[in-house]
Amino acid sequence: MARAVDSLAKRVIASRVTPGLGVAVVMDGQTILAKGYGWADAGAKIPADERTLWYVASTSKSFTGFGVALLVSQHVIGLSRPITTLLPGVQWPDGVDASRLTLAHFLSHTHHINDDAVVQSAAYTGAFPEAEWPALIRFARPSGNDDLVYSNFGYNVAAMVIDRLQAGLRLFEERFGPPMALVAGGGVVANQTIRGLLQTVATEADTVLMLPPAELCTDNAAMIAWAGAERLAHGLIDTLESGPHPRWPLDQVRKADTFSASRA
Repeated sequence: MARAVDSLAKRVIASRVTPGLGVAVVMDGQTILAKGYGWADAGAKIPADERTLWYVASTSKSFTGFGVALLVSQHVIGLSRPITTLLPGVQWPDGVDASRLTLAHFLSHTHHINDDAVVQSAAYTGAFPEAEWPALIRFARPSGNDDLVYSNFGYNVAAMVIDRLQAGLRLFEERFGPPMALVAGGGVVANQTIRGLLQTVATEADTVLMLPPAELCTDNAAMIAWAGAERLAHGLIDTLESGPHPRWPLDQVRKADTFSASRA
């Protein structure tokens, strides 16, 4: 394989299809060919070799897509989830209803938002670090049509989702250390296949899995009643003045419990 690819690369350079070319072939986890051909800089006559750094351009889309696919297979994210749930707090441009856009729209070039804001100002030039890319989204504009148009912006957004997840995991590790338990709830964990997958994830992370009984995961009212019974058993009582918590991070629950107990 390595000899065949090496021969092909040499013929490409000899045919002047391109002034320079970098090739890497990996098979069975081993790099069997890593070589540069032609010129790294044709004007300055700098030859290409295995140490030459190449601008990979849109080849990076396959890396981003593969990264998203891994997260989907691990049930960390979903392709059909609204992008607003994956990138909370992002300001979207006027005329764009981001709640109707999913991660799949961005990966399939059907989001109908132009490239200019992030691609021209950041991805191509590096003028803004990647951590600031979400703040640039508000400067994008709707494309004005429903056509399928090849887009860099969609994969920039997908990369932001991956970065957000990685940053969250790093922050959790830094603040709290390794997780003591994997906790899941809701109707989705009534599915026995998903419960098995969660157990696998917990085992690989060397932690325990905590799930409600399956029969209590099929109805929201039953789950709320169970949570209320557990709190009452611990002497935790809230008045009718308590407000709803549509998003309640688990690391804040104990603090809230302590506060409630002190008022009871």
